[in-house]
Formats: sequence, C-alpha cells, structure tokens
Amino acid sequence: MIPAVEVARVKNGTNLVALIQSKGIELKKKGRSWQGRCPFHADGKTPSLSVTPDKGLWKCFGYGVGGDAIRFVELFDKLSFRERTRSSWAVRPPC
Repeated sequence: MIPAVEVARVKNGTNLVALIQSKGIELKKKGRSWQGRCPFHADGKTPSLSVTPDKGLWKCFGYGVGGDAIRFVELFDKLSFRERTRSSWAVRPPC
C-alpha cells in the first residue's frame, strides 16, 4: 500500500494545469479556473472541462466525473495510481 503521506505529497505538489496541458489538452484561463475540452468524451463546441488549481481539482460537466491530479492521470492513462507508481519505479527506482 502507498503511504497516505506520499499520496498527499503527489496531490499537493502537482501543478494540475501543467499536468493536464502536458497531456495535449488546451486550457484557457477563465476567472479563477481554467477551461478546456474534456479528453474523456466527444466534447461539443462548448468546453466542459473545468480546472480549479487553487483547490487542486478538475471536473467535467459533460462526462460527470472529476477529481484531483491522481484521478485525472488514472483516467487518462488507464492505469491506477499504484500501477503508475510501479511503472515509474521500474524506470527509475525510488531513493
């Protein structure tokens, strides 16, 4: 099991806007949040993905899901946090 302190470190230490943009999703600042097209479904002309970096959360109002940085990566890469951690350690072992 991954220690809760490590999970919190990843959640709090991740720039959510940069993470989502690194996946090829264009985001535009709108007030305190950022908006873009959701990568999890066919988004129409109106972007349904909203990212609130202050809270470290995202929400797709068309798909009906949301969460934190970990949940976004799980859905986007189709890997659980545990699987992602293992694959990362296979490339670069933890110190």
